[in-house]
Amino acid sequence: MRLQTSRKKGWDKLGHLMMLLNELKRAEELYKVLLELADTDDKKEIIHLYDILSTIKFKNGSYKEASLFFAKKLQIQQNFLAGNHADLASTYNAIGVANSKMGKLENALFAYQKALEIQENIFPSNYPDLAITYDNIGTINDKMGNHLIALSFHEKALQINEKVLPAYHLDLAINYNNLGGIYKFMGNYLKALHFFQKVVHIRETISSSDDPDLATAYDNIGGVYQDMKQAHLTV
Repeated sequence: MRLQTSRKKGWDKLGHLMMLLNELKRAEELYKVLLELADTDDKKEIIHLYDILSTIKFKNGSYKEASLFFAKKLQIQQNFLAGNHADLASTYNAIGVANSKMGKLENALFAYQKALEIQENIFPSNYPDLAITYDNIGTINDKMGNHLIALSFHEKALQINEKVLPAYHLDLAINYNNLGGIYKFMGNYLKALHFFQKVVHIRETISSSDDPDLATAYDNIGGVYQDMKQAHLTV
């Protein structure tokens, strides 16, 4: 028995409401039923349901199960989408995030690189989605100890974001923080200080005075000065 379109939309709205209310278990049960009742020929609907189920699992912290739903979604997409379709890149990025959360860095990097391969072929060089993927690849390489590679990708992300985002956008603060952290690790304290000060400038503009992220930004600057002091003492 297949659900009529109007009824499917009604159940879908109910599921979204459950998710908004953080009733994730009930939402998951509903969407699994909808998946069982879905027309196997309706690939878009099945992709939609896999996408929601993966989102629920991700919110629950069940990253392995989320990645399995993303993989099922990808398998269907690969059968009827062009090889350079933007939706494929989005799914690869989602798989990368899930694997990163599980600590599977090699798998995450592979997925991000697949996303980037598609995006660089279909998007202009200053497209915001490219900045996200560059940042993802930079973060993974940083975790893997490939700091120079990480630096180059974070710089690519920053070049895009400085062109397309407002001067006080949160994503810029994240870019600057990523670069500051790498330069600090590499012992380039003046560069680290430069970027951490940019983070503070943005945070002071857009955040409240008791924002913990602002406190972290101040701590990062303090940490650089402490490292500079230690480096001076050991000379």
